[in-house]
Amino acid sequence: MRKPLSVLLLATGLLLCQALPMVAQSVRVKVKTPGTLAERIKAKNKYAITSLKISGALNGEDIRTLRDLCGRDTLGKETPGRVSYVDLRDVTFVPGGRPYFYADRNYSVRSAHYLPDCLFDKCNSLESVVLPERTDTIGMYSFAHTALREVRVPDDCMVRIHAFYNCRQLTQIELGRMPHTDFMFSDAFAQCDAIRRVRLHDIDYVGGGSFCNMPHLEAVDFRGTVGHIDGYVFSGNPRLKAIRFLGNVINTGGTQFVADCPELTSVEFCGVVFNTYFGAGVNTPQFKAYTVSGVVLNSGVQ
Repeated sequence: MRKPLSVLLLATGLLLCQALPMVAQSVRVKVKTPGTLAERIKAKNKYAITSLKISGALNGEDIRTLRDLCGRDTLGKETPGRVSYVDLRDVTFVPGGRPYFYADRNYSVRSAHYLPDCLFDKCNSLESVVLPERTDTIGMYSFAHTALREVRVPDDCMVRIHAFYNCRQLTQIELGRMPHTDFMFSDAFAQCDAIRRVRLHDIDYVGGGSFCNMPHLEAVDFRGTVGHIDGYVFSGNPRLKAIRFLGNVINTGGTQFVADCPELTSVEFCGVVFNTYFGAGVNTPQFKAYTVSGVVLNSGVQ
C-alpha cells in the first residue's frame, strides 16, 4: 500500500534532523544556590553548548558539571562536551558537594578566590577563559592540556606549578602585577612550546632558568618594576629576538643572562637600573651590546 506523501515527508524530515550536527549555543547561567549548575542547564541540549558565561558561587558539584560541559569527567575521561569559551568573571568558589576530580587524590574547592587545582585539566576543547575578577591563585594543573590560545593573569595572582602545563596552542601571555611572589615561569608554563610573546608587569623576583628551551619565543617585555632578576634566565631560545625592561630594575644576578639565543639582537633597559651584573651573551652571535635608554646607577661588570 502506498504511504501518503505527508508521511514520507515527515519521515524524511526526521532523518535529516538526526543527521544534522548540533547547532552551537551560547548560554548564560546564574547559579543562585551552590550545587545547582546542572539543574540550570537543559540536559537535552547541554552538549550543544560552545560558549558559557556563569555567575554565582560554585561548589564541587558545579565543577563536575562544568568539566563535563568542557569535555572531561571526574576521572579525566572524555565526554561529548564541547565548550570552547568560558566566562567566569562573576564566579567565586565555596566548599561542598562531591570531589570534582579523582586522580592522585580527591580534588575539592580550597577557597573563594583560588581557581581550583585541575579545574579544566585535559579539557582540550577549551580555547578561551575569562578568569574570576578576584582570583588570587591559579591552582596546579588548572588549565593543563587545554587548547588555550592566550592568557591574561590578573594583578596580585599567584600562578602555581604546572598551572598551564602542556598547553600546546598557547601563543601569548600577559602576567599582571606579581609582588611578593617568587615566580618561576618555566614551572607554570612547562611544555607550552608555541609561546611567542610574554608580557610581565611588576614582579619581585625572576628566577634563573625561567625562559629556557622555548622553541617559538620571540619577545619578552618587562613592563613594570623588577625587584631582582637572576642570571641564566634566558637560554636555548632559537627564535628569541628582543628583551625589553620598560620599567625600573632594582637588582640583577650574575654575569650570564642570555645564552644560546642565535637570533637575539636587542636587550634594552628603558628605566632606572640600580644594580646590574649582567655580562656578554654566550652563543648569541647577533647580540652585540645592551641598549640603555634609561639610567644605570651601578654596573658590577667592567
